[in-house]
Amino acid sequence: MIMPNVCILLASIFAFTLAVSANPSKPSVRVVPMAPINNNTICNNTICNNTIITNTPHFTYDELYKLLTNFWDNFLYPADGAQAKSINSTLLSENVQGRMDATRTFDGRELNTEYLFGLFANLAATPSSISLLGVPISYEVLKFAANDYISSASTRVMFNMTSLNLIVPIEIETWTTWNSLGQMTQYDGIFKYWQWLLDTVIEAA
Repeated sequence: MIMPNVCILLASIFAFTLAVSANPSKPSVRVVPMAPINNNTICNNTICNNTIITNTPHFTYDELYKLLTNFWDNFLYPADGAQAKSINSTLLSENVQGRMDATRTFDGRELNTEYLFGLFANLAATPSSISLLGVPISYEVLKFAANDYISSASTRVMFNMTSLNLIVPIEIETWTTWNSLGQMTQYDGIFKYWQWLLDTVIEAA
């Protein structure tokens, strides 16, 4: 007899698979990082929120590292809740584009705010719910490389799945670009060891 939690989890995986398959343009395995976008194309008439965007920025290595860690700091609970409530996070450029290999492409600030922050803030608000991902509680940058306005990193994020009494590490590889305001303009992410995560969660359920 299949346990109720397993049934719920399998139903969520099935719904997740349908959502992914509904986007035929999404690659099935890995996502090739998007080509850099010139900052002049980020906003109409090169203006974002009444602020003129200058030419391609040239950040130092340390500045790019701080931009990345600032994002992860806000990705964690409870900071993600404040970002989600803003509807349009100022950590992201107005025309930000994001792409995750396990899901889909996200266009625009509002949609990316909902995906990056709102999704996990909602999980924290309903700890008894069963999901493939939990609440992000900590992170560690394992590898980092950066130049000018592009950064690449491998980050281990710890997710707390309260309903399953489980804390799991998920390694996420990212390519990210930034504008002169320090806002994220593009991100491309890969969930490593996704099958291991599925097996671990199903076994725990």
